[in-house]
Amino acid sequence: MHAAIVRAELPRRSIRLSLAVLALSWTLGCVSPTSAHHETGPGKTSLPAHADDDGGLDDATSASKTVDAAETRADESADTESVNDASGVVDADDVGDADGVVETDGMARQVGAGGAGGAIGTGGVSESALLAGCALVMHMNETSWSGSAGDVVDSCGQNNGTAVMGLGASDALPTTTSDGYFGGAGLFDNRNGCVEVADGRSLRPTSQLTLSAWIYPTALDPGSNGVIAKRIDYMNSSSYTMFLWAADGLTYQLWADIGADRFHGNQAFVVNDWYHVAVVFDGSLPTSQRVRLYVNGALDGELSDTAGTIPNFPSPLYVGCLPLSGPAQEFAGKVDEVAVWTRALGSDEILQLYLAKVSL
Repeated sequence: MHAAIVRAELPRRSIRLSLAVLALSWTLGCVSPTSAHHETGPGKTSLPAHADDDGGLDDATSASKTVDAAETRADESADTESVNDASGVVDADDVGDADGVVETDGMARQVGAGGAGGAIGTGGVSESALLAGCALVMHMNETSWSGSAGDVVDSCGQNNGTAVMGLGASDALPTTTSDGYFGGAGLFDNRNGCVEVADGRSLRPTSQLTLSAWIYPTALDPGSNGVIAKRIDYMNSSSYTMFLWAADGLTYQLWADIGADRFHGNQAFVVNDWYHVAVVFDGSLPTSQRVRLYVNGALDGELSDTAGTIPNFPSPLYVGCLPLSGPAQEFAGKVDEVAVWTRALGSDEILQLYLAKVSL
């Protein structure tokens, strides 16, 4: 939704002119100040009674309309705000609260900075435009996961996932929590398996890719902390991955694999805090710019990759682990809003995901 804020403020010149015409009209008995009128025409928008049209007043008829509008405005607060979009006008009564959330078509939409916004943020990119090219969006809002096929829902395509046990004998299924970043989240315990998504055509991008998720690590384990991975094992049918790892065993950073090439950022992660993480690959860019890592909406690394395409392997996609010939190296903590695109999101779109007030 494209939005703009309109303030109902009456210019002093209009007030003085209005009072003069009002006095004259009462004297002549020809004006009855009872209702406001608003003109429409080529290039004009019909305005609500509390929004001022600052166009010039050309004749006595226009002046009388200003008189009527002035009385209507006088009964309202000068700070009343309304939200306009391309399809019409949403009155101030429809504004939900001070942070600018407006209910339209049953969906809370965030009014963006600078008068532009979408369903998920402040950067002016609409929800439908942002979701273009999505292959997977998992909100992790299920009450529980039982291990039944498809019990982890993909709201973008048809790539529903299934909660699976890990390789260890003590492993159990991962669970869910209502305490996610947006609603629910997957709750992983670096022993209790992860979510497996069967291979599908939409999960095999060729030259562009974006991976995105909200994560809340409760522990940082030396054995890696997988977030998203489409592979069988390291260097075995590996298309792409995103995970946390400490090369020195101390400082955990964002890492990614694109085929056989591995990359990492610079941001140090700590436990018990939410982070938005994203990996973007664009094989059409110059070699030095093809891989970009983002943490909390900010560029965390722009890295070189000589490959211009993503290897096409029929391996499953996993959420919450980094497989070693099966679910392993599980994440420890909460994972929410997992998404995969077959296009390269721009930096403005990544920032919008981070700034979002509601989910995708």
